Amino acid sequence: MVAELTSEAMLTDAAIAAVHLAEMLHATDRTGEIPKLLAGVVQTFVAAGMLSGALSALAYLKEASTAGTMTPAMCSYVRQFIARAERQPALRFAPPPESLL
Repeated sequence: MVAELTSEAMLTDAAIAAVHLAEMLHATDRTGEIPKLLAGVVQTFVAAGMLSGALSALAYLKEASTAGTMTPAMCSYVRQFIARAERQPALRFAPPPESLL
């Protein structure tokens, strides 16, 4: 599903779908699959030259999944940021405050 959404015009949709999928994998204890999923989306953004706050958000979530610290709240925060970044391309990503985690 995510691979079908990776045309340049649909990168945001692919990123949001990947974060949803990562959250589902987390909920079903399939956390070992998450870093590879998110790494693929990060690579797609880099290959498309989409060096933006959305890329930083995805990289943050990928690192959290690799470290085993990813939470549903992180997924929600990153998903919301990516949607905002589509409308505001210059928006810079900052990790969520501890109070949200």
